[in-house]
Amino acid sequence: MEELIYFLSDQRVWLLIDRLLAKPDLEFLPQYSSSASLGFRYPEAEKILEMSSVEAFEILCRLSTLNILSKNILDFMLICPDCKNFDIHLRLICPKCGSGNINLRTVVEHFECGIIDLKEKFGKDTMLFCPKCRKKLRSEGEDYNVAVTSMCNSCGSFFSNPVNQMRCFNCGSEFRVEEAEKREVYSFEFNRGMRSSIVNLLAYRPILTEIKPSRRREIELDPLNIHLINILQSDGRASFREISRKMKVSDATIRDRVNKLIKSGIIETITAIVDPKKVGKEETSFLLLEIEPSELTKVLTTLKNMSEVRFVCETAGKENALIMVFLEDREKLKEFIDQKISVLPATKITQILTVTNFEKKDLKVNL
Repeated sequence: MEELIYFLSDQRVWLLIDRLLAKPDLEFLPQYSSSASLGFRYPEAEKILEMSSVEAFEILCRLSTLNILSKNILDFMLICPDCKNFDIHLRLICPKCGSGNINLRTVVEHFECGIIDLKEKFGKDTMLFCPKCRKKLRSEGEDYNVAVTSMCNSCGSFFSNPVNQMRCFNCGSEFRVEEAEKREVYSFEFNRGMRSSIVNLLAYRPILTEIKPSRRREIELDPLNIHLINILQSDGRASFREISRKMKVSDATIRDRVNKLIKSGIIETITAIVDPKKVGKEETSFLLLEIEPSELTKVLTTLKNMSEVRFVCETAGKENALIMVFLEDREKLKEFIDQKISVLPATKITQILTVTNFEKKDLKVNL
């Protein structure tokens, strides 16, 4: 029930429902597109919802589970069984050596000696001789036959039917056609029998403002994004597939949302947090600095480029910068201060705080 309330609290969903109530004959039809993550998109739904193709598809699917929309299978797409990508292509290959270097050739079969070879090796049409037994061929259908068949230019084999092999241009996997997975492609239309029931859901309808949140913010921290961020903060190693199973949405939705969160800067990076002492960095210290305002920007840039400095913060007050360093020992800290900090213009150290133990290391943001 909580997930349903979250879903219906998104005013963009209600914009779509409003459109369906106003135009009950509206049908959302797929449009095939190589630029869409799924291989198809629903332009009308994307326009109303102001969402990406994957997000709009997820909304349509969730509305169908609520019976607000009817979902009908229109088609099937073959997708890669490994990476689930639709960018797969058919290859015709030799059943003997697997080469794709094949073409159609005219061959002659001599019944008496059993040879099958290229027609040009038998001579001209008016005078054919078997290149194996040297006998003259009398009449087509009587002692020889002419046919068009496939020939492998790599191993020289002849065969009636090449093997159909699929290749994924996304991950490079190769597999037979029958091994490809099928992705259903749907159309969506309004379930008119639900019109009266929708009235009972109006209590969850948000106030529709003139300027929607999606227009005010590039990325909205909706319940799905919040849940995704919390999962990644708890376990950055989690795969898109694992996350999609937890959140009950497709892999493509998770991939699309993570990419957008990174692009927007909400997620800065997904990385491993290492214990410095266990990799030989025994000295961890905070240095509080006082930098002349006229030199502040220049000095902060220099500090950010120092490999020993792991955090650089600009602070308010007389001491206007705080840095954190990981070094091997106290001697290395002294060298770092003498050789790199002391030479900075208009900069002095006001305090050095050596970390003896981390009681808590947590950069997660509670959402």
